[in-house]
Amino acid sequence: MSSYLVDSGITVKIQMSDQTADVTAGNIIGFIGFSIFTLIVITGIFVEYTPLFNKPNVSKESRLEQSKTKLGLFFLSFSFTRNIAKMFAPVKQANDDNLVILNGIRCLSIMWVVVGHGFMMDLITPTVNLSDLTSFIHPMWFAIIPSGVFAVDVFFFISAFLAAYLMLVKYFWKSGLNFVMIYFHRVFRLLPPLALLTALYLTFYMYIGNGPIWFNQSQTAVELCREQWWYNLLFINNVLPSGNPSS
Repeated sequence: MSSYLVDSGITVKIQMSDQTADVTAGNIIGFIGFSIFTLIVITGIFVEYTPLFNKPNVSKESRLEQSKTKLGLFFLSFSFTRNIAKMFAPVKQANDDNLVILNGIRCLSIMWVVVGHGFMMDLITPTVNLSDLTSFIHPMWFAIIPSGVFAVDVFFFISAFLAAYLMLVKYFWKSGLNFVMIYFHRVFRLLPPLALLTALYLTFYMYIGNGPIWFNQSQTAVELCREQWWYNLLFINNVLPSGNPSS
């Protein structure tokens, strides 16, 4: 039995039994898979900064990609440091037309979403005294919180705008529109990270926290994901019903 103290002016002592998630065969497979993935990422870092998987007789003036074998290029694509550099310090090309001004809008929208979710968790979980939340509602700045749902609309707009821009400005005037390749490119960009995040959620989520309500909260979320994961991977989660597990 564990003791948890809730301070709301009156000291309340709640006794709850400890509950822990069982480790299933799926969890073990996930642990092994992500361990292999981690080793590949670490190997990629070594490939980037050492002569590992270099081509024979390659000159020192050659670019990094030109000096590596095909196997080296495979590991190099997973290098953590190399990918982080591309994400946060992209190289500006002379003919770059990716509309970098939209990066600022993305950054502000992401912060808006994070703040909104932070307050939402206070409302749906017993982490604070609900009577204290009234002190946050009265100031005018609190209007930012409930309007955070519109931050998602910003991402919808940016996504649609860039898709139309690429189709009309880059593809249409050069080689015409190939809708099959356009959809394939979109799926190829979205599906791998979405599948990786889903696997992480199913494998590790229940083991990253603890507390009196953690087990029930996390178990409900994981069970829902376990039954409906294919909704997201097939991109049909907005047309199929979603609810409690086995409902």
